[in-house]
Amino acid sequence: MTDKRIIKTERDIKQAFLTLLKTTPFQKISVNQVCDQALVSRSTFYEHFQDKYDLLGQLVKQYTLLFQKLDKQRATQIINQETHVLSISKIAVTLQDHREALNVLLAIHEDHLDLLSNWEQCLSETWQRVNQRYGADRQAPEGFVSNLESAIVLNYIRWSLQNGMSDDAAGLSEKMIRSIYGGNLNTYPNTK
Repeated sequence: MTDKRIIKTERDIKQAFLTLLKTTPFQKISVNQVCDQALVSRSTFYEHFQDKYDLLGQLVKQYTLLFQKLDKQRATQIINQETHVLSISKIAVTLQDHREALNVLLAIHEDHLDLLSNWEQCLSETWQRVNQRYGADRQAPEGFVSNLESAIVLNYIRWSLQNGMSDDAAGLSEKMIRSIYGGNLNTYPNTK
């Protein structure tokens, strides 16, 4: 069992880092600033993280895994016909609990530490699975279609994280995705 002090220290360091990222670009943040904000020593920081890149990497991994879990769960339910609703809004609602951290992290685009890029990759793979099952518009290249679907989902999720949930925006997003399936509601899960 992990010591509660370790969990608390890592949580405090991550929170301090996220707080700094609200006002300071990632490249300009130093380990000293994180330590000062978290009220920990440099040696304590280095007991938990190699450097600020490792810290960012752990946060990106944490929220990538959360998104993958939510995305995979919805896609599997659709493919197995347990549900006939994409429910972009259900994914977005769960992410609202992490709104502050996600808004900060989605704005950082470091090589191999890009949360948005990870989410795009996850969605692209998901849409390829769903498209194989439901046969999206075959007139366009498959990669283009999955990228378009991913962009619609990500646009709604990012918008909802910045502005709050909106049934109208979620409905429009799902309507746009259904239109990719030729408007035939029998070939793609209905949102009703």
